[in-house]
Amino acid sequence: MKTKILIASILLSTNFCFSQSWKIDNTPHKVRTIVKGNPFSILAGVIPLTSEYRLIAECVVSKNQSIQIGFSYLGKSPFLSLLESGNNLNNGLQQKFIVRGYRLQTNHKYYFSQFGDKLNTSEYMAPQGFYISPHVSFSSAKIYMQYFQVYDIWIRATQFNASLLIGAQAFLGNFAIDVFTGIGYKQNEWSERYSRTQILIINPSDLALPQTYSGPIKFSLGFNIGYGF
Repeated sequence: MKTKILIASILLSTNFCFSQSWKIDNTPHKVRTIVKGNPFSILAGVIPLTSEYRLIAECVVSKNQSIQIGFSYLGKSPFLSLLESGNNLNNGLQQKFIVRGYRLQTNHKYYFSQFGDKLNTSEYMAPQGFYISPHVSFSSAKIYMQYFQVYDIWIRATQFNASLLIGAQAFLGNFAIDVFTGIGYKQNEWSERYSRTQILIINPSDLALPQTYSGPIKFSLGFNIGYGF
């Protein structure tokens, strides 16, 4: 249900983004679209044991507002690859993992102030300056474990979160850096499946992960870099 709601939100955001773009044709926005990501998310994704290959698009929709839409592919993390290389079964075969997943996210950014000598001097702020932003994200990944050359056991992990972010976006020429932090709500769900009928629900608090992961409070701190045009 949460996935469908988020997909619907992204589709509405995309439609709004393109339908509103004509309204700013005659405004002095130097940059109206930014494509960005974070190369460090490949080391660790939003779901433990995953790598996140992130692509985000930000589209200016008014003088001081923009809509941001993101899609990520979740794959095997470097940590899981190291664990895999050193984990042999009793019969001498090497245990293997396959990780496949995705992340969808969207947020609406309200720019309320610019930097330095431009502070509050221009009403055409987006997409540069300080902003606040409601943010919604849904992630899902399957981790397949191979025993005796058959991927017959897999774990499914999901995370839904809704947060309020505050951040700042600056430009060096057409290159952008977006730094943000915030707090919100999250829900993590894990299950282990041996067959279509054998499903074991895993309590996230039983995992060997920091206690903050299983709790409902979501702390955000991160950045994205990209190119505007």
